[in-house]
Amino acid sequence: MFRRNEIETAYAAKFTPNEHKFSKPHSREHCSVNANQIQMMGLNTRQQVRIERPTENGTTLALYTIETTHDEEPNSVFLDYVDPDDVEERFGVPTEGPFQCKINSQVTAVGLDDDDDAKAYSEFVEHLADDDYNSKLVVIAPHGGDIEEHTDEQAAHVAKQLPSNCVPVWMCKDFKKGGGAFARWHITSTDISEESFPKLKTIYGRHFKYAIAFHGFGDGKSICIGGITEDKNLKQDIKRKLCMQSLAFR
Repeated sequence: MFRRNEIETAYAAKFTPNEHKFSKPHSREHCSVNANQIQMMGLNTRQQVRIERPTENGTTLALYTIETTHDEEPNSVFLDYVDPDDVEERFGVPTEGPFQCKINSQVTAVGLDDDDDAKAYSEFVEHLADDDYNSKLVVIAPHGGDIEEHTDEQAAHVAKQLPSNCVPVWMCKDFKKGGGAFARWHITSTDISEESFPKLKTIYGRHFKYAIAFHGFGDGKSICIGGITEDKNLKQDIKRKLCMQSLAFR
């Protein structure tokens, strides 16, 4: 059985769902923390934290992004939500009242790199394959594992098809026994801070020329080609090739 790092910065706090503390549009992934507390933890706004609620059957976990800070009680954390059921779905407590949890600056599991162990413990792990050199292309999958299934496999597959084995691949794999990984671990991609993900931080400043990111969405029957590119024909070329591959597998 793995042990989490005993020296990580964490503290117990009272968590209160309160959508009025946040600007619109609301998000089920945002929280507001006392400004002095996060300063002592070495954190800033827009970084991620891990919230841990002990229960009789183990620990209920969830990731949040610090959207704002406040100057109210030091050990008080406010949680944003979209639907009344959001907090209950994540923590198993009613949205109406406060509850006790621990806030932790260490987002990913410490000392746990094996995916099978991550599945066994319903954990969140970060992976990076990198040669410390390439700055042309990076392939990423921030929501692998059970959040957006197969996106981590797709990222690894693309890297294997390229002529060089030096393409960095960064991914997170997130698991939850019995389902519910999305509610527990999902952080919107535009909120992800490299300061909260140690392996991502090692390559963040390399200024890659190109990046391919894999994501999943709703219906599971469509393919969306997103991103910004100066080449107006590139997306059409990608679309044609994906359609050709899809027909070849029928």
